[in-house]
Amino acid sequence: MVYLYINIVAPDAIPRTIGSAGFQPAYDVAMNFHWETDETDRRQATEGAGDAARPLPRRILPLAAGLLLLALAAVTLWHTVQRRAAAVEAQVKTDVLAAHTLARHAAAQGDGELFQTLLAATDDVWSETQQERLQTGLLFDRAATLYGAQPLPGSETPPEITLDPTLRRATVEVQQSFVLTAAQGLTRTLSLRQTHIYSQTGNGWLLSPPPSAFWSPRARIEGEMVSIEYPARDEALARRLLNDLEQLLPEVCDLPGLRCPANRRVQLRLSPDPAAVTAAAAPDAMLAGDGQLVLPAPSLVGQPLDDAGYELVSRAYSARVVASLISRYVDYDCCRHGLFFSALVQRQLHHLDLQPWPLQPVDYERLMEEGLSLGDVQVLLEREPVPLSAEAGRRALALVEFLEAALPPDVPLLALEDSFDRWLANRQEPQQSFAVQWTEFLHRRARAGRAPGDGPVPNGYLYVACRPPDEAATVWRYDFAAERWRGELQYYPEPRWNVSTLAVLPGGNGYLLQEHRRNADGLPATARFTWHHNRNEITLLERAAQGDRAWIEAAFSAGDPLARFVALHAQTPSSDADQSWALFDLAQCAAGACDPLPLAGVPHWSPDGRRTLLEAPPNEETWAQPGVAAHQLLFGDERGQRAAPLARGYSAFWLDDNHYGFLRPTGNKASQDLVMVAAAYTQAAVAASSSDFQRALGDALGPEEWLQLEQVVATPAAPRRLLVLASRWPKGGAQNVTGINAYLFAVHLSADPRRVEAIEPLFHNFDYNPRLTFRQAPNGRWLAVTDNSEWTILDLDSGLRYTLGRYSGPITWSPDGRWLAERREQHLFLHAPATRTNHVLPRDLSHCWDVYWYEQGEQAGSSSLQNGKPNPIKVVEHNATDNYPVIDLQQKE
Repeated sequence: MVYLYINIVAPDAIPRTIGSAGFQPAYDVAMNFHWETDETDRRQATEGAGDAARPLPRRILPLAAGLLLLALAAVTLWHTVQRRAAAVEAQVKTDVLAAHTLARHAAAQGDGELFQTLLAATDDVWSETQQERLQTGLLFDRAATLYGAQPLPGSETPPEITLDPTLRRATVEVQQSFVLTAAQGLTRTLSLRQTHIYSQTGNGWLLSPPPSAFWSPRARIEGEMVSIEYPARDEALARRLLNDLEQLLPEVCDLPGLRCPANRRVQLRLSPDPAAVTAAAAPDAMLAGDGQLVLPAPSLVGQPLDDAGYELVSRAYSARVVASLISRYVDYDCCRHGLFFSALVQRQLHHLDLQPWPLQPVDYERLMEEGLSLGDVQVLLEREPVPLSAEAGRRALALVEFLEAALPPDVPLLALEDSFDRWLANRQEPQQSFAVQWTEFLHRRARAGRAPGDGPVPNGYLYVACRPPDEAATVWRYDFAAERWRGELQYYPEPRWNVSTLAVLPGGNGYLLQEHRRNADGLPATARFTWHHNRNEITLLERAAQGDRAWIEAAFSAGDPLARFVALHAQTPSSDADQSWALFDLAQCAAGACDPLPLAGVPHWSPDGRRTLLEAPPNEETWAQPGVAAHQLLFGDERGQRAAPLARGYSAFWLDDNHYGFLRPTGNKASQDLVMVAAAYTQAAVAASSSDFQRALGDALGPEEWLQLEQVVATPAAPRRLLVLASRWPKGGAQNVTGINAYLFAVHLSADPRRVEAIEPLFHNFDYNPRLTFRQAPNGRWLAVTDNSEWTILDLDSGLRYTLGRYSGPITWSPDGRWLAERREQHLFLHAPATRTNHVLPRDLSHCWDVYWYEQGEQAGSSSLQNGKPNPIKVVEHNATDNYPVIDLQQKE
């Protein structure tokens, strides 16, 4: 017999190649052949018969060695194949992750063009739906906004990627935390798992629709009032949702005004169609009252991972179901009144503890600033539920809450939906009453849970003077510390008399009333000023017109800085015989000696109250140009006496205790000078002229136009800065002028205030009427400017500015310059520019126009005058060496 022995030599390496058919190992094996016969075998056996110690025949050893080497080669080959397969799988997962990251980036940036290149072209309808989700911001983690949840930044775990056996399809699962806002502004966190499918194409890995097996078989569960159809992978949430709805429906039908049918039944379908996501996000989605409700399957939005998450997501689905039932059971016809009805439904969801009420105290504060009239209500009611500004949404929500509190108990709010117009038509309250009730309601909501004094509180006292026709003139004082109003004065005028001015005097010196009585022609024939102090009424001045058709003009000038004097004026315009003003010493009036001191004109006191500048109106027009006329300026003492002629000019002002100035026309009627004077000397200087202001405007004025300086305002707290108002006029005159710009400048003075360093344009408007109105804060830092459209606040130190809001009326600055007050929509609106803080004081301020703000302690009950004697007031005595120079600055023609 012949035997064949094969020696197998193990290869040094076994390389492998990867082809289209998969891995193909290539073997390189060396084999040696050796032949033997039976005779040879017998001979070898005979030769070795004496060797009894030989354990194995020689032919077994090579065979065992060969088999061992073959096994080692196979093991090595297997491990190599596994390593190569793992490397390939890792690379594939890296590619999938890169595609997923790029798709998320495109979605976050709203880049539809890039996102389109990352979609598999296997289903056009599916691709179009993904683009719609991109445009509505409902892809990836943003899809959870349907639950009312927002992604928590940085909470996403590394995606888990699963590949199918062919390495051509990948499933990406992402777990991330989300935040839901609960009641009272509290937040709750839940974790969601979102699943995305990618497929390998010739263009790389692309976002793809899931295979049919992804959704598993469809299933259906039935309850007593609810049935739900759902994909099997969402069974856990569907069963929890069924249980929640079964318990919730009786509560829904108990809502006042809701008419639930006896055979009510809810059919809900959780759809795997991605179009259900965009449909659920439509503005009117929660107002659809169809018999069968379709909502996106949770797997499209995000599956909760624990019981707490299931509860929150189930409540989100329940809210959408209940909203649909409310619209069905009140027969809502979408989409008229849609915005208001959407807010109405949100209010019911809040009562059912399905959604938090979205309005916070800051929202009520903002609504008070905006105001609301019945006309605004009508506009809100007509709006459809389309995406609108945050302002409109806040208004609608607050209006629902307001009506819920204002309507009688027997008028359910839900019953109003189909009769909003009738409700508006039957409103008996005037519009102002509605505005007051609205503001008071917002104030209560904004202050709910706060103790008096919480938050920034202004200093001092606010006084509001009210003059309703045929009723008592009243003064109200607001105490910021106690947060309450207090009535300070109630004055009933005599028959045929009307109160035209009601002023609160500083220093706790009571109130000044200006009254007039009309003649048969309805003209004010008699003017009277009375001072009300310590429950006493003292008549200061009364003047009657001469003749049946004559009439009286009266004026009141604020007193001196030390609250000692007031200046009054009453004249008959047709007569130039009596043009003078009169000064009244309040201390002497309180003592019973109220003799007027004649004044040559309107007084302007120096900051220390020691000196006066007086402007005497001319008996005839001395300047033919429109707008202003040159007055006779005089220099007087603290009582306006010993008045000496100074110059011709207008808009006199004090810069500080030792410097004053004014505007004066020049020989050229199209030019004026800004004149500065040192009060202790006879030195005066022209600080700037109208041509300097015109150069500051650059090319704003044409060659046939000129600039007229009209008014100068100085603030002692900022003695190196003036505010100058000017207007543009054609050189040929003011005839047929259709638009005249008004300009406001800041004039920056040098250390010597008689010299100007710079002229800075601040504001301008394109119409002269209404002209610019401006109010500088007492601290010299803030400036409020309006052209009767809106207020602009300017920080004069930094140059920063912002818009405060629409113009409602004049403003009043607090004594420290940190707050301003404006009467707005029958209430007072307060604003602190430094902190952008707002504060609202609600009250029915109908026929209340004048607002006064004094320091803490300067209240009507703490007058500086007691029993006719003034309390100690800091008064600077005159030095014997003081002189009052007469400075002739009259421009020669």
